[in-house]
Amino acid sequence: MSAPAPHALRNSATALATVRPRCNRCWHESHWASRTQGSLLVEIVSGNPAAHSGVSGAEHAVHVSLGARMREPRTLLSFAVAALLIAFAVSRANLNMTAVGRVLSDAQLAYLVLGLLAYYVTFPLRAARWRRILASAGVSPASGYAIPGRRGLTEIFMIGQFTNCVAPAKLGDGYRGYLLKKHAGVSFPLTLGTILAERVVDLILLSTLLLASGLYVFHGSTPQDLRPWLVVGAALAVCGVAGIVFVARNGERVVRRLPERVQKHAVALERGLVTAFVRGRIGPIAALSLPVWILEGVRLMAVALAIGLDLSFGACLFIGLLASLLTAFPLTPAGLGAVESGALLALSALGVGSASAGALVLLDRGITYWSLLLVGAVVYVTSRMR
Repeated sequence: MSAPAPHALRNSATALATVRPRCNRCWHESHWASRTQGSLLVEIVSGNPAAHSGVSGAEHAVHVSLGARMREPRTLLSFAVAALLIAFAVSRANLNMTAVGRVLSDAQLAYLVLGLLAYYVTFPLRAARWRRILASAGVSPASGYAIPGRRGLTEIFMIGQFTNCVAPAKLGDGYRGYLLKKHAGVSFPLTLGTILAERVVDLILLSTLLLASGLYVFHGSTPQDLRPWLVVGAALAVCGVAGIVFVARNGERVVRRLPERVQKHAVALERGLVTAFVRGRIGPIAALSLPVWILEGVRLMAVALAIGLDLSFGACLFIGLLASLLTAFPLTPAGLGAVESGALLALSALGVGSASAGALVLLDRGITYWSLLLVGAVVYVTSRMR
């Protein structure tokens, strides 16, 4: 997919506020210990003067610690919603937890370790892809930015995903952008634009693979209960593409109509969002994205093999992609509750028994959610101690 280069990019170099990047000593220095790490209330194009005066809006945005964020009523309510969704899914699937426990007790550890590896390999791949998207927007060491190395950028990505697991509405994506801004001196709107571009690429590939695997697994006729999710995925992808095209063609005109104090932020956001889709750049970015989604199927297959469940790779890929789509459910952290419900529904449509389905979902979410809470917390804490 390609989109025309935005007209606004011609003047973006002068429109952006230049922030001198820090010495590239490294990600693991005092940066972490000296900064408040927490939630994000992004006000890029709002009328809030504090968000656009001398200090960047991102500086004002991060003023609540992660622990405080987890204690907020909104966050607690999101976990309550997740608990209700899980209870509903268990009831609807008629799960016998004793039977599920028997299946779990026979699980083969070697396959679970393989599934765990398949999941965590995606983090450096995603970080490498983000680096390429950043480079397409002119954010690279060659341009004078102190971009972290492979390990540092992977840590940033993992902490962002960890934040998504403890706060609703994909807050971790914005937090990831904030961390890069603090380390490399990149304009926050520009960084946020690259993250939005990354999400659009994901939606395009995810919805395409989800539809293709669904048609293959169900022989051209997807079960009625699953069709709404396919429609939602396709609609989000279409909206993402339409948004990119609109911004590329009309960005300069829209920016001119904004208040002067926010124009440079809007130009930066546009630059980060659309430059990844310029002809010649999207191919390598998509090539880095494809293995990430294929590994979703590899992980599910490893978990299925761990409990002796005979599922084709196409079926595992479909379930893994559906689960990934449902992580975007905004009311709960990382789609908690929605993912479990959708996965159980898909497994039922594939004729998998309730005990095996319940065990598969528990083990897979143990990898993609609960293990990330542990690993992400360790990365978060140790990075602050360096």
